[in-house]
Amino acid sequence: MPYLEQNFRDEIEKVIGLDKISEYANSLEPYHFSGFLNYLITFLVKRYLNRYGISYFTLAHIVGTIHCAVYELYHVVVAPYEDQKRIQNGDVK
Repeated sequence: MPYLEQNFRDEIEKVIGLDKISEYANSLEPYHFSGFLNYLITFLVKRYLNRYGISYFTLAHIVGTIHCAVYELYHVVVAPYEDQKRIQNGDVK
C-alpha cells in the first residue's frame, strides 16, 4: 500500500523530485503519457534488479508490487468513478 508515513514520503519526494516529474508529466499529451509512465516504472524496476539481481523472488516481488499498485488505483480512483457514473447514467440492465 502507498500509505507511507509522512517523513518517508517527504524523503522520497526530495530524492526523486516528484514536483519536477509531475510538472513534466502534466505537460505531455495524453498519448505520450503512457510511454512516459512505462519508462519511469521500467527505469525503477531495472535499478532494483541491478541491485538485487534477477531471481524468482525479485521478479515475484516486482510483479506483485505492480499488481498491488494497479489494485490500489482501481480501488481509489476507478471504482468510485464507476459508482458515480452508475448513479448518473443508471445500472446495466
